[in-house]
Amino acid sequence: MYLLLVWGTMVFTTVVLGLTLLLFSVVAPEFVPLREILLSETFFHLFFGTQVQITLQHTPVWAIAVMVVVNVLIDAILAPIWALLTTHLYIERARI
Repeated sequence: MYLLLVWGTMVFTTVVLGLTLLLFSVVAPEFVPLREILLSETFFHLFFGTQVQITLQHTPVWAIAVMVVVNVLIDAILAPIWALLTTHLYIERARI
């Protein structure tokens, strides 16, 4: 059950960050190379732990700040959910 919880968290984080980067590829011309990766089958390999590496030259500071804020918001949303679910799973296991 814990592994399923970890996998679900990873999928949610990957989807939200992927959608953020896809939005960047529409808005900022610096992120156009990302559109090819995010719209291809390579993006779906991220759900199984594969890494994609791409170097973006001249990435604007505002884009990095937005990515950091999105990542912090994802963590802020998932941390209480993670704590509740793991506590619930632990209590169920301790009763047995």
